[in-house]
Amino acid sequence: MLTNLKVAITLVFALPLVAATGSFDDCPSRQSGTLGQAATIKCSIGSNFSSVYWYRSNDMLVVCYDVGIRSEHQSENDDYVIESDGSLRINNVSSHHPTVYRVVFYDDENHIQKKRVRFLVNREGSISEYLERVQQRRKDLERKQQRREEKKRRRILQMMKKEERKAAKKEKAAIKEKRRQEKLKRKRERTKARGQKDKESSK
Repeated sequence: MLTNLKVAITLVFALPLVAATGSFDDCPSRQSGTLGQAATIKCSIGSNFSSVYWYRSNDMLVVCYDVGIRSEHQSENDDYVIESDGSLRINNVSSHHPTVYRVVFYDDENHIQKKRVRFLVNREGSISEYLERVQQRRKDLERKQQRREEKKRRRILQMMKKEERKAAKKEKAAIKEKRRQEKLKRKRERTKARGQKDKESSK
């Protein structure tokens, strides 16, 4: 804690005394890397700079290069390395690396230059592989939706066939009942006719 504070205090007094040549020739505001692999946050300021400082979003200094402060381009935990053009290399991208980084250096006229870069982490593979996975998931969802629709259509057809069988059974029972009623009617008519005939014969 005291060491970090000491470095921060030293930077306050050291920054106005150093200068660098160059500008942000290539420094996209959104960059990304792959989990478990090395990645470079490209921010080229040229090759003749005398000092450059990289910070995380919470203003924590992650790595710096300055003749008066640190003679190496590498952070103490070997997690970050400043490349020859001032870009920041992350040796092994992990889940704590995605954040907003800030690079600071001085131009030829001793004016401060700043740039912010949002760094994102791809969980698996490259962007093209990610897009392929998204496309594959979309196709899988479409096939799943088609299977659901087909299952729903078959269920509707089964219900329709069931209703048709019920209706046919009901119609068959109605026809059977109609025939039975007609048979009873003819039987009653024959019985009535026979009774009338017997009555006439008895006279």
